[in-house]
Amino acid sequence: MLIALGVAGLMLLLVFGRLSLKLAYEREGADDRLFFEATAFWGLYRYRLQVPAVAVERTGESGAGLRWREIRGARAGGQEERFARLTAVYRLLCRCWRFFVRHRRAVLYLWDCLRVTRLEWRTVIGTGDPATTGVAAGVLWGAKGCLVGRFGRRLKSPAAILVAPAYLTPALKISFNMAAYLELRHLIGAAFLLLRSQGHQDT
Repeated sequence: MLIALGVAGLMLLLVFGRLSLKLAYEREGADDRLFFEATAFWGLYRYRLQVPAVAVERTGESGAGLRWREIRGARAGGQEERFARLTAVYRLLCRCWRFFVRHRRAVLYLWDCLRVTRLEWRTVIGTGDPATTGVAAGVLWGAKGCLVGRFGRRLKSPAAILVAPAYLTPALKISFNMAAYLELRHLIGAAFLLLRSQGHQDT
């Protein structure tokens, strides 16, 4: 009887359970901030990655927004710390790319199952010259449109995209905020694809 209840409970978790994902990235000048959080089983499991060490506060009535509050250390604001932040983000992106190349089928399967509930992408760009700033802003608008268009039916709410040109002063500010979820049953399907790809590589 207990075994049957356990199996039934596990099936319910797989059918109704979700893995919630939050990704936020900010860049202003030479400062980079990256935040990633994965939550499952209604908050019982939580994984969080922050580069650099920051406190992230929720804002707004629903708590959907994010606001950064940096925990500054002895080298805060120094050139050495800023370079370390940039290299940490670069290493993370390289690892993600290697994982994608190695397990392409599983990643594409999860991408097809992903549902995005929040997508905000705001950029302030300026080159110091009004003419080139206008061109850069136009190119960025087009690139953002193409990239956001790749989400397609995965978007559960309209994306908030903004490109603000700073015509008189050089500037680069990026704010990216995304919230999404995956059904746990889809993770099991991706796990089988991972095992298959691993088996092919071993042979």
